Amino acid sequence: MRPALAAQGLVHFWRLALKPGKPVLFGRIGAACMLGLPGNPVSAMVTFLIVGVPAIRKLLGMPAAPLPGFTVPLAAPLSKSPKLREFPRVRLEWIDGKPQAVPYRDQSSNLLTSLAWADGILDLPVGPSRIEAGETVVYRPFSALLG
Repeated sequence: MRPALAAQGLVHFWRLALKPGKPVLFGRIGAACMLGLPGNPVSAMVTFLIVGVPAIRKLLGMPAAPLPGFTVPLAAPLSKSPKLREFPRVRLEWIDGKPQAVPYRDQSSNLLTSLAWADGILDLPVGPSRIEAGETVVYRPFSALLG
């Protein structure tokens, strides 16, 4: 997609430091905007929620808004790349009387089961390569991201 867009229009960005969703493309051909999403289904959905929905809001003239979410403790440890902003799929569960983010067992971006099981994503910033159970993380519910 990138070579075709570059030949016919303008590439604003190609590849972001996101996981899932690194090979995202945004550009224009004339007045038409184009958003190219990754090929794996999980990557496509997460990238659409994180990049696509805010882009559509901006194109519609709506005010910029922070991604909705709140902090909760992590129920199980997670490893990540320190160079990427990562969005693992999770489900909010009540454990010992308080809500906690429970990660899906396998974060591979081709697993549709992770989207069916999860009710949101975490927003893990560039930086630490391991987040321990009990640490506070930012949880972003699918229902709020789609709203």
